[in-house]
Amino acid sequence: GLKNVDVRKVGIGSKAEVATMVASPLMLGGASVEPDTVAGLINSREPLLSEQISITALDDDIREMGLPVPDFIKIDIEGGELDALVGARSTLTTHKPQLFLEMHGETMNLKRKNVAAIVASLNELGYRDIRHVETGARIDVENSAVAAEGHLYCQ
Repeated sequence: GLKNVDVRKVGIGSKAEVATMVASPLMLGGASVEPDTVAGLINSREPLLSEQISITALDDDIREMGLPVPDFIKIDIEGGELDALVGARSTLTTHKPQLFLEMHGETMNLKRKNVAAIVASLNELGYRDIRHVETGARIDVENSAVAAEGHLYCQ
């Protein structure tokens, strides 16, 4: 019954492209196009599903589809979080929507590296009040490893 939701079959990234999304049938919610995550899935030697998907930058999608500017964005895209921020740069710097991000990475070291890059990018985009949802800790580049497990919320 929602009138302001339009579900579309498109991924969000840094640019328009077609990518192969790979998933384990045992965990479809972990489907990803991120190279390290895909390599980890392939190396698991279990049966996999794959599908070609279209990806677009959020800035382009808002402009081309005539979408309203979001005031809240949830990003849970299995390793593609930084690409999504890059593709939403104009929206984020101009309109400052609230953000909720789930952290991903194929290994704990990759998660820590990804979180550090995401926090640095958020700071560059003007986001200073970044919180680790699970602990309430304020996150900056120096303590970003705290958020390798869990979620970030940005006002």
